[in-house]
Amino acid sequence: MGEAAEKLAPAFPRLCVYLVDEDPERRKYLEHILSFLDGNVLFASNPEDIHQHIKSATEACSAVLVGPDLDRDTLSNFANKLNELHPEIPLFQTVLNGGELWRGFEGCENVIGSLSLPTQYDSLMGLIHKAQVYQEAHKQ
Repeated sequence: MGEAAEKLAPAFPRLCVYLVDEDPERRKYLEHILSFLDGNVLFASNPEDIHQHIKSATEACSAVLVGPDLDRDTLSNFANKLNELHPEIPLFQTVLNGGELWRGFEGCENVIGSLSLPTQYDSLMGLIHKAQVYQEAHKQ
């Protein structure tokens, strides 16, 4: 790729986010927002779903968003299993209207932040940047 073409390349690679949330309204809301960023939203119910897709995917996963309905133990188990399978993929918790954010997961360094809903563009872009930095730090 020439120097001029590199300058015209998008600042972010194509965004691919796995969403773990059973609420159809939130799923639709997040899918709609991410589509404006030319993002691809994939729905998953467990880390194995994500692992199977990643093995056959042509694009990299940017992050995993987990819904606010997961209890602490389920989220901790999910984060640990995802970290075991794909330590390079960051995980963000979705928090509703200033709701409680689970903290202090043993061995879950891949849980790196939260997305408050409803969200704003600059908050979402900040998380995307944070995910990229995390992935860069975990490249092998």
